[in-house]
Amino acid sequence: MDLMLFDDAAALAPPRVLREDLPGGGFILRSPELLQPFVRCIGEWLEHWAQTTPDAVFLAERDATGGWRQLTYRQTRDAVGRLAQAQLDLNLPADKPVVILSDNSVDHALLILATMHLGRVACTVSSAYCRLTKDFEKIHAILDALDPGLVYAVDPGVYGPPVRAWPRGCDVPVVFSQNAAAFDGARSFAELHDREESPAVMNAFAAIRPHWPAKYLLTSGSTGVPKVVVNSHRMLCANQKQIAQAWPFLTRHQLRLLDWLPWSHTFGGNHNLHLVLAHGGTLYIDEGRPAPGLIEKTVRNLREVRPTLWFNVPRGFDMVLPLMEADDTLAADMLSRLRLAFYAAAALAPSTWKRLEAVAARVRPGRPLWLTTSWGCTETSP
Repeated sequence: MDLMLFDDAAALAPPRVLREDLPGGGFILRSPELLQPFVRCIGEWLEHWAQTTPDAVFLAERDATGGWRQLTYRQTRDAVGRLAQAQLDLNLPADKPVVILSDNSVDHALLILATMHLGRVACTVSSAYCRLTKDFEKIHAILDALDPGLVYAVDPGVYGPPVRAWPRGCDVPVVFSQNAAAFDGARSFAELHDREESPAVMNAFAAIRPHWPAKYLLTSGSTGVPKVVVNSHRMLCANQKQIAQAWPFLTRHQLRLLDWLPWSHTFGGNHNLHLVLAHGGTLYIDEGRPAPGLIEKTVRNLREVRPTLWFNVPRGFDMVLPLMEADDTLAADMLSRLRLAFYAAAALAPSTWKRLEAVAARVRPGRPLWLTTSWGCTETSP
């Protein structure tokens, strides 16, 4: 298969922009393209792919043996139904969010999707508020503001202390994927999954309206306690349709992502996770990070997964580049399927841009690497 991005003149939408000048020198830029119809809610994507490509892999993460734990779209839909049923069985308040405190994982994704499938709200909180401080004042202020109906984390060893120290911690159901017995009163994720879906789940799904909130995201907290931002189903679903209309190639080529970007932020949690789900692609969850001792895991994963799209922050590209420049075989493996490299959250140094292009030119001549970026913010989904 020819993997060139621009082998198709219609791979990208024509760059058409309308400009409206305002008094005082300001201006507004608008696209003249009409937004096409989009789905009612996030769960419509999962329902669609579970029916049309049930055996395609949707989610994957490293397991204890070093292999990949993989879930197909059919398996994902089954798990989502079971976890949604568990929320109904626990009589969780429908108006209170399910709050996730830990990093990206398959269980994390399933719980988010199950919550939204019921028309309820999920909120992922940056794990740094629990992992990188012994002062729990900020995470307690966040929990007070969110008023969760359920709190989830992967393991009580890291996330148990801030929950235990929260004055309301004993009043809210707590779930852990691992070692739940080590936290008094906690439930295990396996217990929630061990349910049979009833018609009540799809009844709740059918009742969802586009304007209902799907997620709460938190601002960075750089000016104080993070603020809670509402993302509705309409916002999230319209945003994916906008992306697909700007990048028509997404609808014609299989998406394969390896991604570490945290789901507590709109880049990883809305743009990337939903991009894969909307297009029936595969998301490999990267346990690596752009940090010493962890970037090597990312490089190993990139070489093995060979993604078609590569989303990162500039520091991520800066840390991978020296390893690619030193090993042409590694670089060729990593870039073999890649159609675009996309950065956001900060400016990419021109030198990094040129070095990425140079590596691509050397290991895949005649197939230039397309680099691009975008602006976004928590409030716009993204």
